[in-house]
Amino acid sequence: MLLVGPASLPFRFGGRPVLNAYRDGIRNGKRQLKSGQLAYESFGALLISENEYQEILREYRIEERCVGFCTPDEGAIKHAEGFNKIMIPAIERKFGKNIFRQMRRRAVLRWRARNPGESDGVNLAEFADSR
Repeated sequence: MLLVGPASLPFRFGGRPVLNAYRDGIRNGKRQLKSGQLAYESFGALLISENEYQEILREYRIEERCVGFCTPDEGAIKHAEGFNKIMIPAIERKFGKNIFRQMRRRAVLRWRARNPGESDGVNLAEFADSR
């Protein structure tokens, strides 16, 4: 939801100007990368294997920051776009271009091993490495 501030600048919840969110995301991504932290910002629905995915992320020392679920505000989206513009390429340089697909696939397989006979509704072909 977009709110309008007193100076007719669009604001997101929490008062951060949407116009600055993308730039702030880039700045925050560079600062965290420089300090040696690997992270990315996400939003959207969670898979049933989310706990397993978080375990795998910890193995790689990558932090996922969920900035919204199905309906993040515009400022959160813009910040995530800027932040991830810096972080995703850095993570892929370190671990390989398909690292996110590989981690998601491992998470689903780990979940299936822990929950035999249960359906997760996931088509593993969605997480196949793209060449």
